[in-house]
Amino acid sequence: MRAVNVWVAPLVGLAALVSAQNGVADPRVVPVGTMAPWDASHDPDPTTFVSGGVTVTLATTKTADGSAAPQITVTAGGHGFSLVGDPDVTTANANAGVGRLDAGAPGLQVLFANFTGGAHCCDHLRVLEQTPAGGWTVVEVATVDGLALATFPKDLDGDGVADIVLPDDRFAYAFTFYAGSYMPPRVWNVVNGKAIDVSTQPKFAPVFRKDMAKAETYCKQHANGACAAYVADAARLGLFRRAWPIMLANWDQTTNWEWPVHCRVQAPPGGDCPQADQQSFTNMPDALQAFLVDNGYLPAR
Repeated sequence: MRAVNVWVAPLVGLAALVSAQNGVADPRVVPVGTMAPWDASHDPDPTTFVSGGVTVTLATTKTADGSAAPQITVTAGGHGFSLVGDPDVTTANANAGVGRLDAGAPGLQVLFANFTGGAHCCDHLRVLEQTPAGGWTVVEVATVDGLALATFPKDLDGDGVADIVLPDDRFAYAFTFYAGSYMPPRVWNVVNGKAIDVSTQPKFAPVFRKDMAKAETYCKQHANGACAAYVADAARLGLFRRAWPIMLANWDQTTNWEWPVHCRVQAPPGGDCPQADQQSFTNMPDALQAFLVDNGYLPAR
C-alpha cells in the first residue's frame, strides 16, 4: 500500500496562474485562495504577483553557507515584510497563497510553504499576517513530511476561515515502513496569531469519517499502517470501541516491526525519554493503544 499524503499533488508553474481582466490574461494576478508554486529553476527569479490587494514577491537569496533559499516579501497597506525560508539541496522553491486564515487578524493572510528537501521531509508551513499596528508577524503552523501544499486550504465548517488539513506524520514509520504508512488527517486553525490543533472539534467529523472509511478498506487487507490510522480516525469520532475489534482481526501478526516506545514519565520538551522509563511492546495492539494516548487520540487511563 502506498503512503497516503493528502497534500501531495503535481506542481505547475506560477505563470500558469492568471486572471482575466477585460479579456487579457495577466500573469501577475493570482486569485485569492490560490496557492502559487514557484521554483527558481524554471520560474522568473524574482517573481511578483498580486492577490487580494497583497503584493507577494518570491526570490532566491543565499544563506551563510552558500545554499539557495527562497525569500518571500509581502506588502499590503503600505507596510512590507520579508522572510527567508529554508534552503533546499538543489534550488530555491516555495508555494504561497493569499486568503483568510485568521478571523482575528485585519485583512488577509499569506500562507508560505517551503520544501526543505530530502527523501520525505519536510514542508515548512508558516502564515504571515498583519498586526493591528500595521506591522507583520509570522505564525509557525507545522513542519510535516511531504511536498508543498498544492491547493489553498478550504473553509470546511462555514465560519469564513480556511481550515488547514495536514497529514499526522507522527504515524510515519510508527507501525510500518514509510511507503506503507497511512497518516490520518490533522486539522489546524490560526487563531489570534497562533496555530491550534482543532482536530477534536466535532465540526470536523466529516474529515475523519471520510478518512476512516478509506483506512478501513486497507486495514482489512492486513496493512498495519492503515489499521493504526483507522483506529485513530475512529477515536476522533468516538467510535474507538467499534474499530478496535476490526483492527485486532486484521493486523499483520507476521511482521517483525519495532513498535513505538512509550515513555512512562513526561519527557522534557524536545528531549528524549530517560532509558529507564521507556516501555517497549511485543505486539501492535498494545503499542497502538499507548501511541494513541501519547498523541492525544485517546484519554490516559
